Amino acid sequence: MATLKVSSPTVQKDCTCSTADAIYLTGKSTCENLYNLSQTQATSKEDLLRAVLLFSCSTIDSVGKQLAKDCLKEVIDVDEGAQKIFEEHISRKIKQQPEKLLARALSNPDYRGELIKFVIESIDGTSLQSYQQISELTAKFGIVTDEIISQDKAKAVFDARQKIIHEMDIEVLAESGSRAQRRTRAENELKQLSEGILEAACKLIDNVHKKIHEPRAKDT
Repeated sequence: MATLKVSSPTVQKDCTCSTADAIYLTGKSTCENLYNLSQTQATSKEDLLRAVLLFSCSTIDSVGKQLAKDCLKEVIDVDEGAQKIFEEHISRKIKQQPEKLLARALSNPDYRGELIKFVIESIDGTSLQSYQQISELTAKFGIVTDEIISQDKAKAVFDARQKIIHEMDIEVLAESGSRAQRRTRAENELKQLSEGILEAACKLIDNVHKKIHEPRAKDT
């Protein structure tokens, strides 16, 4: 029986990426189980495949936010690209709300840590459900987004997600101008979209893991 073809991250034991790795593996397992169930159903097959895509998108959202909470400070400490983006982000925010941000930082003995918490909170307050939002996250880790997922692939994934969640995958028939029906989606289309976004979540973990551990390897 066909199943999802998705990799698993390579994470060292007790690494700060471990929780994000566990979230990913849980999401991956859920998607695989739903996909396998869809192969045994006739009437509900397409809806189960839609559910696989939605859970896949939720997985990258949860993984990205967990990586920010657990690993962003560590990456900023060792990666020049992440440090630069951090400085630029704080500089913009100080211009927008100087009193609030400076008061928060200076009232805490670890003012730099407090500013990093501010960045993490801004990530946690977003929904990582577009190429732009994923790009903003990867930039904060000093990662090139296209190493994770291409813009075209991300657009296809999240366009489909939006239609499923917000429009119930309904389309208005052009010839009638008003009569609507459920959009038909091929199994292979939904499978590839799901695999693509799960693979992006896996690559995100691997890239963050590499950012943390490669500098240490060079120092030894």
